[in-house]
Amino acid sequence: MNKLTTTILLFIVLSAIGLGLDRSGSFRYIEHTLLDDHFIRFQRAYPHNDVSLVMIDQTSVEEMGRRLQVYWPWPREIHGIIAAFLRANGAQKVVFDVLFDQPDFVRAQSSGADSDAFFAQNIASSGEIVLASQLSEFNTAMVDGTYQVANKPPKDLSHLYSSQPIPMFYDVATSIGNAAIPTSYDAVIRYTQLFSFHDSTAIPALSVAALPFLDKSITIKTNAVQFSNKVSAPVQYNDLFLINWYKKGGVKDGTFPQFSAIRVLEKAIKWQRTGIITPDIAVDVKGHTVFIGASAPGLADIKATPFSRLEPFPGVEIQATVFANLLHQDYLIKLNDALRILLLVFGIGVLSFSVMYLRSKWNIPISMLWLTGTAFLGMYLFESHRIWFPTAELLLLFTTALTSAFITRYVTEDKNKIWLKQAFSRYVPKELVEKVIEKPELLKLGGEKKELTVLFSDLAGFTTISEGMEPDELVPYLNEYLAEMTDLVFKHGGTLDKYIGDAIMAFWGAPLDDPKHAYNACACVMDMQDLMKRLRVKWAKTKKPIAHTRYGINTGAMVVGNVGSNERFNYTVLGDSVNLAARLEPANKNFGTQVMISETTYDLVKEHFVCRELDRLIVKGKSKPVKVFELMARAADADYLAKHGKKLDTYKRAMDLYFNRKFDEAEKEFMSILFDFPEDGPTLTYLNRINEFHINPPGDDWNGVFELKTK
Repeated sequence: MNKLTTTILLFIVLSAIGLGLDRSGSFRYIEHTLLDDHFIRFQRAYPHNDVSLVMIDQTSVEEMGRRLQVYWPWPREIHGIIAAFLRANGAQKVVFDVLFDQPDFVRAQSSGADSDAFFAQNIASSGEIVLASQLSEFNTAMVDGTYQVANKPPKDLSHLYSSQPIPMFYDVATSIGNAAIPTSYDAVIRYTQLFSFHDSTAIPALSVAALPFLDKSITIKTNAVQFSNKVSAPVQYNDLFLINWYKKGGVKDGTFPQFSAIRVLEKAIKWQRTGIITPDIAVDVKGHTVFIGASAPGLADIKATPFSRLEPFPGVEIQATVFANLLHQDYLIKLNDALRILLLVFGIGVLSFSVMYLRSKWNIPISMLWLTGTAFLGMYLFESHRIWFPTAELLLLFTTALTSAFITRYVTEDKNKIWLKQAFSRYVPKELVEKVIEKPELLKLGGEKKELTVLFSDLAGFTTISEGMEPDELVPYLNEYLAEMTDLVFKHGGTLDKYIGDAIMAFWGAPLDDPKHAYNACACVMDMQDLMKRLRVKWAKTKKPIAHTRYGINTGAMVVGNVGSNERFNYTVLGDSVNLAARLEPANKNFGTQVMISETTYDLVKEHFVCRELDRLIVKGKSKPVKVFELMARAADADYLAKHGKKLDTYKRAMDLYFNRKFDEAEKEFMSILFDFPEDGPTLTYLNRINEFHINPPGDDWNGVFELKTK
């Protein structure tokens, strides 16, 4: 078989495989991942000024409880006051992404029935109020034809709902929309339903119910919804609208102007007393459609979106985004199927012929250039025109081209090096693999003494968690945690030493020299804490156990190298400095902290991170005390310093007084911290010690050192 025949056969086989994978949906995950990355990379401002958000945020929930002793769910009259105030400020429409499916209950301050009546009266008098419902049984398949739009779905369809506004709200609302948003296979929201269908009735989503041009009927066409006023919206997979995101959500500098509900309520109460909107209480929502919903984590309306790894995304902001897309016909366009297949086949042809007819030093660069050019084209089309380009299929071409090239290279390249790279890349960073390939003598037993930074982390309460889970649940749970934590170790240039059950041991500064090993270890832990926050949110949604991680970090001289036998060995670190880090991790339990670092580490990173002294400890098995510190935040984190700066100053004064035996004065300083931070672990620890000293004063030889009796 000559080269031309082989090349044509290769082209046919690869095209068949590529088309088969394309038809099977195998690219879906990769495509969605790249699409998510594009949204994050190419964020854009919302170009209009007609949508606002009123967020029931954590501040609102906490202040209502602390100042007014009003807890969630709030009395309906509060929502009525806010809605009336927004309409009086010129809001075109107020949309509640809050379910009012049960009568309000009796509180100490008011009657539930009176509260409901007040809210219903405000809805009726304010007008243009949209309420939320949730469907539990519905049909999404859109058959071409005309459907009657049920702005207020008939009450005889109530069996289709898991929740629906109570009758007195139902009767006076302008319209009612379905607030349920479907999630995809990976729980990330990328699409949503514009309508649900029952016979010839189209029940709108909450975002659609708020549209000013929504009329009495819609027309379903192939891959599109035609509104009565000739506004057309594209849909994918026959029934789903692809959301065109703007910016990260859940923050004040996000897509839409955002107001905290407690601040709006304060202004609304002043307005209610006088009936006059003065400049100091005015809210800039004139002509806006205002969406009201929850962003407080405890209210369970935080959704996974392409922006989730940047900021939490409240469900209400998703509704507002879909509304804005439809209002201004601002759509994300997916490339035509026929054109996508043509690009796929043409790309396979180009790469197949280049691999077969050109030398390796040319076919690999050409393959890389082809993919890079196509990827940049995809990014350009997305950024400039919001066209979703089929990059995943081109990744298949890249893989195919490289596979063909590596088959050729395999014949001429040292097989031992290939085996070595494959074997070691599973366990150690790629830098170590490359260094071993360059210097095989590194595989000999032995080591060298270096100053490194070592980290121990442990999943708190893992024994209890493991006892409460079946093995088929526990293993994926643990694998997810360890995989993501390990990725962060590698991201920050660390070397994974070993897993010890749920614990992770890693170090920085070897095998490659790293002058910033202490900083990189601490930066890694900061990212690990951020990761754990996201994992806890995810675990809570899937009803998995919620865990916390403790960390111990120490910098010092230790021996690093290969330890074991000639047949089997491990690249690891040994020495007293390693043992100290291992002791610091569980020592967090004594202070209610998560990250404990030694004084040697602190001296190297104190300019870059916010830390506070925890104690002068003698850990178990040691005789000399060591100063330990809590690693709290990055020094550049202005928000953290604004919130905790006063506490840190007070804590330092209290510690100075404590170590100077001025226990009464130290106690007052510590107590003052508890007013704003009642669960501050180190503060509670020292208050307990001072209480003990009141009963049993320390001797004259007391030097402030505390000896840990356990590991």
